[in-house]
Amino acid sequence: MNDSTQTYDPRQPLLASTASTAPMRLTPGQRAKRRWMLVLCQTAYFVTITLLYQMAPFFPVYAKEQLGLTDATIGVVFAFLPCASCIMAPVTGYLLQLLGYFTVLLAGGVFVAIGTLGFGFSKALGGFLAFRAAQGVGAACTYSATSAIMARQASAGLFQIGGFHTSFIVLTIVHFGVMILMMATWVPIPPAPRVPVSDGGSEQRSGRKVVGVREVLRMRHILLTVLCSAFVSSAFGFMDPVLSEHFLNVLGDVSPATMGLMFAFPSVTMAVATLLIPKTTALLTKHVTLALGLLVMGASFLTLGPTIEVSSNPWVQQLVALGLAGIGSSWGWVPCMPYMIEGIPPEMGHGAIDMVSALFNGGASLGEALGPILGGSLTGVIGFSPACLSYAVLFLLYGALFWILAPDTSAQDRLLPYTDYDANPGISAARISRRYSTASLLPSPVEPGTALRERSE
Repeated sequence: MNDSTQTYDPRQPLLASTASTAPMRLTPGQRAKRRWMLVLCQTAYFVTITLLYQMAPFFPVYAKEQLGLTDATIGVVFAFLPCASCIMAPVTGYLLQLLGYFTVLLAGGVFVAIGTLGFGFSKALGGFLAFRAAQGVGAACTYSATSAIMARQASAGLFQIGGFHTSFIVLTIVHFGVMILMMATWVPIPPAPRVPVSDGGSEQRSGRKVVGVREVLRMRHILLTVLCSAFVSSAFGFMDPVLSEHFLNVLGDVSPATMGLMFAFPSVTMAVATLLIPKTTALLTKHVTLALGLLVMGASFLTLGPTIEVSSNPWVQQLVALGLAGIGSSWGWVPCMPYMIEGIPPEMGHGAIDMVSALFNGGASLGEALGPILGGSLTGVIGFSPACLSYAVLFLLYGALFWILAPDTSAQDRLLPYTDYDANPGISAARISRRYSTASLLPSPVEPGTALRERSE
């Protein structure tokens, strides 16, 4: 090929658009606001998770004693939130692209807060289900990749101090306060540069603004990882309606605060394991780390039942099981988004990130919807220990399957172009071009034959 022949690169429209778009420079005041916004976003994530899952340590016992609900019915109540969130998640992927982050975030916060307060004062099953669904719609907009159990300790303490309604009232007030502070410190996020569309078919494909669900799920590693997030999320959903009663059976009469500490214990091992995730994934690769997370979660259920006895002391036995659950959650959850993103062809652009995020949360919501139903139903039919054994087998099988089928995307060593541009508005198109010169190892939405013809022209 001589020097006069030009090879088409599907990334070129993105690079040209980036070069022609004037970068947004932030003033010192805007930079300070953005730092506060990031802190408040993390706080909002924490408060949102607390609002959604504070009921896990004490609601099953309350529902049985005060309302006469069965394990299966309690499982349905727990499942209503993630079920609504799962249905809403694909829609959220489009809303993020069409309405922007702030509008979706604010709407989600309002739904979560109203649903939580309504749930706390409901007296009938219909009210619990309706307000739980409202929480699910809000969760689809605000739900993050952090584990749901990290905030359960606080709610149990509030319950012990002021009764069933106290935690719902206090945390709803805090949630509204966080949302008001976020509105005051919000700095608009610049949209991804629009790619100019010409007569060429390949450029039309590259310039498409909205990325659909099917385009993303066609990539094998994303489909497998969405299912992985569903499995990991279903684990804690499985435990929610039945674990408090299991603790009472094996540990004796424990206080609500102690129950909350037990529910929160996996967050300790998860925090430690998460701090080591960069080194773990660098040593093992992300897809192996995810597979190990599934296998460790299976071992957690074997120990929780317990099918495998590691100690004659029931407290040690349960803490080991919960500790393994935290490690498995970290390994099987935290690398999900980076793993999916690094395998996305750059030409899919900014919208692919939004859709992957929505599908990731949708998969997690699907798992959280199925987990409580399976946990409550299986425990009611075959007992807690056989139910844990059955779930452990599912985790071990899918962990092995994921290890075999999931591709290694780490060799690409690149992010989508807009990520670097947003992190450093002054970045040049030439630097982006050098960084993303590695071709994608996975099939892109463009058919291989078509891409070959385009490059040869």
